[in-house]
Amino acid sequence: MLQFLKKMLCEAASGEDTTLLFAEFCREKRITRLYYDVDLQKKYRRPVKRQYIYDSGQKSGYTLKFDYFYQNYEYVHAYVEFDEGVAEEAVDRGQYALFSDALYLIVSRENMQIMLETAENTDPLTGIFNMPYVQKKYYETVKQIPASELFVIWLNVKNLRYVNEELDPKTGDEVLIKYAQKITALMGEDEAIKSRE
Repeated sequence: MLQFLKKMLCEAASGEDTTLLFAEFCREKRITRLYYDVDLQKKYRRPVKRQYIYDSGQKSGYTLKFDYFYQNYEYVHAYVEFDEGVAEEAVDRGQYALFSDALYLIVSRENMQIMLETAENTDPLTGIFNMPYVQKKYYETVKQIPASELFVIWLNVKNLRYVNEELDPKTGDEVLIKYAQKITALMGEDEAIKSRE
């Protein structure tokens, strides 16, 4: 395992594609799936993004899960799924924790990029896209589709000041969050909703 980890880290550091190396290792260790997810749901109200590093397509049995934290916020989970014939007792959790840590180091750069893009492109309160992101996407889209074929709607929540003054700002925030969630639920994949800056 240590030889593999050394080779994996060296290849990743040099920018080489580690796909074949992972596949070889996973077949040898009877791993059916190797993946991680980046959970930005709690902090940014964005869906969990799952990235597969290896997937044999075979049915899985025993699964190991490792959690990673940033500033006391659990945001990455690494998963190692074994084929059905592998018993829990046969798996050295400590070795796979080390393997998972190395994998985390390799993918953490990508994870940080996802977090930065999410923070840059979304409203932190509601989790919907912010105005600069929507404007950028709009101009990218009109290069491919005539503006006359697009439909843009701007909605304004009236009397929110009343809610903030009569109840409290936290209730006003909850109104905006619920409003954004309800409208977002109505949107299709090729549609978007944004917040007002």
